[in-house]
Amino acid sequence: MASVAANLPAYWSICRFGDVLRSQGVRSSIITNDHHLTPILAIGSNAGPEQLARKFPLDLFPDGVVVPVVQCVLRDFDVCYAPLISSYGSATATLKHSPGTDVSVFVTYLTPILQQRMHETEGAYTLCKLEHVELLEGLSLQQHMKGLQPVSVQASVYQYNHQDGTLHLPFSNPGKSPVALAEIQAAGRQYPALTQVEMQLALRAALKEVSTAELHHNKAEVAELHTLPSMQHAEPGEEHQHSGQEGIDEWIMSNLDQPTLRRARVTALTKAAKPFQFQHCEVLMVIGTSLSTSVK
Repeated sequence: MASVAANLPAYWSICRFGDVLRSQGVRSSIITNDHHLTPILAIGSNAGPEQLARKFPLDLFPDGVVVPVVQCVLRDFDVCYAPLISSYGSATATLKHSPGTDVSVFVTYLTPILQQRMHETEGAYTLCKLEHVELLEGLSLQQHMKGLQPVSVQASVYQYNHQDGTLHLPFSNPGKSPVALAEIQAAGRQYPALTQVEMQLALRAALKEVSTAELHHNKAEVAELHTLPSMQHAEPGEEHQHSGQEGIDEWIMSNLDQPTLRRARVTALTKAAKPFQFQHCEVLMVIGTSLSTSVK
């Protein structure tokens, strides 16, 4: 599987792109010159080579695949945590409308066959089409902040958003709030931000009263999240200091090894979520349920 990260214009000739791949030794059998490529936002792990390799494994694609990945800046949105602990243990991401925020994202360009496979791996999410957005293609957030111009500006793009929207963790201060992904750079960020490890610690604390027995009851009876200590707004690059990291590996492994317990925890998280709200969003497909496996 070849993941090609680049600052490429969306209108760049696929034939020309194919020539570049051939020059890098990519087999002609996996270079598709005759297929339309659809842009789909990659706001979290979907831009990473390891995740793409999981989603497009050699047993399904023995000749390999090529996934162009283009760096972009999306204006008036942020990348926040979804109410989901994935089947591979990660706290996953979703998009949140956030006027005034510019966030670093990527776009993957997928052929119809690769789109279908990607859909199959996005359990608990919806496929949406976002219109009237400002997606600046072909530059980093730092370049954007320096005033550099994008290669192109797109007003619409496809996106996977979590079915239940954004997780709002209960902090003693500022109260219930979305949590942004600290690893993803943003300018004008309005929400507290946590790294993946810090979010795992927060989830462990918030979910300490949730047990597998609650899955046998009505969802409305699932224990509410435990209130967390006060959180201050996190500026890009700011470090968070947390204690109590002992046992974090055991916490993550419990979500991997005990699927029933993971589902109980996810059920509690969905109760603390708020729907994605953006006027120009069309839901095209609902994939599975909030308890679906993300990657098969």
